[in-house]
Amino acid sequence: MLKLMRDNLRSLSWVLAFVVATFVFATFADWGGKGNWMGDGAGSGGWAAQVNGETIPVREFLDRARNLDNRYRNFLGEAYNSNTRNFQIGQTAINELVQEKIILGHARELGLVATPQEISRAIQTDPSLQGESGFIGKDRYKSLLRSSRMDMATYEGNVASQILRRKWEQLLTADIAVSDDQVAREIRSQDETADVVYAQFQPGAFEEDIEISDADLATFFGEQEERYSRGEGRSFDLLVFDRLRAQSRIDVSEEDSRAQYDASLASRFTIPEQRRASHILIKTRSGAQDNDYKAARQRAAAALARARNGEDFATIASELSEDTTAANGGDLGFFPRGVMTIPFEKAVWSMEKTGDLSEVVQTQFGYHIIQLTGIQEARLKPFEEVRDELEQEISFSRAGEQVQLEAEAFVEAVNSTQAGFLDETARRSIVATDSGVIHQGEPIPGLGANPEVERALFSLALDEVSTPLPVARGYVVARFRESSPGGPPPLDEIRGTVESDLRREKAEARALARALEVAGAAAGKDLTVIGEEMGFETGDAAGVRRGSPVGSLRTDPALEEAIFSVEVGPVQGPLDLPGGPVVFTVTSRVEIGDDEIKARAGEVRQTLLAGRRQQMLSAIIRELLKQADVAYNTEVIQQVDNPVQSASGT
Repeated sequence: MLKLMRDNLRSLSWVLAFVVATFVFATFADWGGKGNWMGDGAGSGGWAAQVNGETIPVREFLDRARNLDNRYRNFLGEAYNSNTRNFQIGQTAINELVQEKIILGHARELGLVATPQEISRAIQTDPSLQGESGFIGKDRYKSLLRSSRMDMATYEGNVASQILRRKWEQLLTADIAVSDDQVAREIRSQDETADVVYAQFQPGAFEEDIEISDADLATFFGEQEERYSRGEGRSFDLLVFDRLRAQSRIDVSEEDSRAQYDASLASRFTIPEQRRASHILIKTRSGAQDNDYKAARQRAAAALARARNGEDFATIASELSEDTTAANGGDLGFFPRGVMTIPFEKAVWSMEKTGDLSEVVQTQFGYHIIQLTGIQEARLKPFEEVRDELEQEISFSRAGEQVQLEAEAFVEAVNSTQAGFLDETARRSIVATDSGVIHQGEPIPGLGANPEVERALFSLALDEVSTPLPVARGYVVARFRESSPGGPPPLDEIRGTVESDLRREKAEARALARALEVAGAAAGKDLTVIGEEMGFETGDAAGVRRGSPVGSLRTDPALEEAIFSVEVGPVQGPLDLPGGPVVFTVTSRVEIGDDEIKARAGEVRQTLLAGRRQQMLSAIIRELLKQADVAYNTEVIQQVDNPVQSASGT
């Protein structure tokens, strides 16, 4: 199994969307927290997730979430404090814990263990447990654990898990290697640059005056028949059971509409309270100095003083606000809860009446002064306002059920009697339509492009009747009536496509001829000067690196290789690139010599190895997650991520 996973995953691309969560065990973290933490309402009993039969307790989940919260708060400061909800601490914490359970379980399946000797050695060599002469000793070690409110078994269990994970990582990535050529290429891609002047001759610019005769078209089509060849064609009798037609025959009673209304009242027809506000924003930038924050707050406070002294708020906003709403006097319009940042929202909903002013409010955007300008109370949409909408929904749903039953009954009648498809349609006074000849990949007349229906139709045997197939209009039942041999269609049927292809080929030939002409004329000369003389545009790209675009040209391996291998100075090309042939000159190039590559090879090799190992582990974890049996206690997780909503039941 291990070899199979390695072999299947070694070819994955460098960019993997799945990132392995860092396996963090805070040796002496602040487990108690400070003040009212966002997860305090979740309780400490019960489970947060279950992974392959193993339980992650709520207490462990809350400890991890609190630890993440502290780290983000210390690292990001106010940018985190004012926008904690967007970080989804609960989801991040449970994802880390689930991955750890899966990794450790897989490690045990592979026969890996952390021995008592390894655990002891890890503790005694832990840098945080060292004194002047080495390990601080068992008594001091126990004392530190007690002061951190962590028992020895828990801490040493965490150490064992770290050892086990490290062994797991080493085993799965043991055969990953980076060649000398890969190291050299990486170093060159980082530091080698080139300045390039180029000209591209796009075929589209040469199409305008191309004339195509009937003889040219016929010759081209004859030479390219295989290019236009199609597979088997099929003709079907199609019987559509139309939902909208059925809907027009369905009456919905007021009683049914009212029942639907009552069932949907809370979720659909309750319009929450909305408030309208205007604001003045004095912006602050991330990483600003304390003096900058102080100055911005003082400006906001001065604006608040002016508003409280009776000056028109909109006028002050137009003068001072640094938000785009300044042109409208700071007006933000009406909005419900959950739209604005949390501090802003709290300020708006703490005001009691229109005209009220907030204190200075800080968010990640800066300092705000807010004026409440309108309140729309929560209300219910009355039944009469939504009655037509409900009737349409109910009749549409019933029509769907009705046409499905009709389609199923039709197929059953065809299959259970001697009557054929057309006999049964005649008996029911319904009319099937002729699809005409259809090839795979073509839209189905009257139904459009529908890959699932297409697959079903082309899997039928001759004269077989399909099951009812869902389509946008309702359901379709089809009979495979006739098969047509494959091959190219008549020229007249696809004349426009063939003519367009021929015109494109002629334009490409003209573009290449022009590029060859330019390359010949520019030999030993400046490409920019030749461009002015011959009337074509040139572009220039400075500091081009491997893997990066060259001016307006598409990134292309052949162009990159040429730029970093040809002689500096002479005009090169043309290179036949997807956008058209290119002539170019490398005017200068910074090259990395073999001595510098040797000097940096060790460091770069380790970086590449680390990246590839991480990719391998990320891919393995993703596969293990797909195979794992995981259940989440979403209520507990949501109480951390959205404590207010969870508490209110919304």
